[in-house]
Amino acid sequence: MVEIITDIAGTSNNRAINLLNLRLATRLQPNATKIGLLAVDRADKDRNSDCWLSSWWIDPRYRGQGISRLMAQWVYELCDKNGWKKIGLGVWPNNKAAIAVYVKLGFVAADELLPSRSIPGLMYLPMYKSIGV
Repeated sequence: MVEIITDIAGTSNNRAINLLNLRLATRLQPNATKIGLLAVDRADKDRNSDCWLSSWWIDPRYRGQGISRLMAQWVYELCDKNGWKKIGLGVWPNNKAAIAVYVKLGFVAADELLPSRSIPGLMYLPMYKSIGV
């Protein structure tokens, strides 16, 4: 059984973000093992989207089992609740596996790379998905 735990955590700019923690619990292992993480925040104006996904991570042992789709469903519900119509995320251009997952979920890559905010000197690939349109 996958247990969805949502938390609210403050950011450095004093805005709240929505944080999804996925944990796997079984009858034999009642203390759930963390299997994934995803943060969603209202996007800054220059992000070209209503919300921005960050820290999307799934434990490699659980990849390819539909966990990404479960996490995306949580994002879509959050977007519906907040009136967000366009989702954005950034991915390192050499992370072909993640890009393939995002494309499978309906995200479309932007035409050009942008400079990373978190790691100066690196470029990331923005990807977007419109929902509820």
